[in-house]
Amino acid sequence: MRNALWVTWLRRPLRVALAESARFVREADSWRALGAAFAGVPWCVRHRRVLPRHVEGWCRRIDAQARRLARTSARATAATQLR
Repeated sequence: MRNALWVTWLRRPLRVALAESARFVREADSWRALGAAFAGVPWCVRHRRVLPRHVEGWCRRIDAQARRLARTSARATAATQLR
């Protein structure tokens, strides 16, 4: 969790970094791990170099595909459990 959060803050646009941070908070297994991950965010902000626009576009496409696959997988799992 920590590395994913830090990479997001180092390289992704602010809007994406904030949205991902909110997602990490919602999905956190441990408040301790979450605190450790967020402790490094100030360092990440100081060393931030946002991706070029075209690379960010690729990242958004990959993120969208991952979300679609997760939804499909969740539906398939739910359908299997209903049988």
